[in-house]
Parts: sequence; structure tokens; C-alpha cells
Amino acid sequence: MSALKRVQKHATLATALFFAVLTFAGLLACGDYGLPSDEPAEQTILQLASTQPDTMTLLWHAYTWLWFMAGVFALYRLMRELGLN
Repeated sequence: MSALKRVQKHATLATALFFAVLTFAGLLACGDYGLPSDEPAEQTILQLASTQPDTMTLLWHAYTWLWFMAGVFALYRLMRELGLN
């Protein structure tokens, strides 16, 4: 295996590890976001959806974090396609 292929392989692994750690860290932290007291519409939706609004809030925060991560990954792929890596 040539040196360039090894470097590319390690760069790919490092990138995958970075995104995995970032996703995992965000999912671990979403329990500490607190209740969105400044968003009464979201509070109403969460209360109507479940008798356990705390669980629904946690799931809502995890859901939005995963959408954020999808956007981060899409931006990363776009920059790679444009050659801005």
C-alpha cells in the first residue's frame, strides 16, 4: 500500500471518528438543554403529545440535534465536492 493511500485511509477514518464523536457528544448533552420556556407553542405540542413532557422534550432535542448533524455532514460533503477540503 502506498503512503498516499495510507494517509487517505487515515484521513477518512479520522473524519468518520470526528463526526461520530460530535454526534455522540451532542446526543449526550441534549438532556441538559432544559425546558424551552421561551417557546410556548413547543410546550403545548409536547404536552399534547404525551403525558411525559420531559421525555418528549429529550426526544425533541435529540431529533433536532440529528437534523443539525445531517446539515453539518451535507456541508462537509459539499465542500469536498467543491474541492475546498
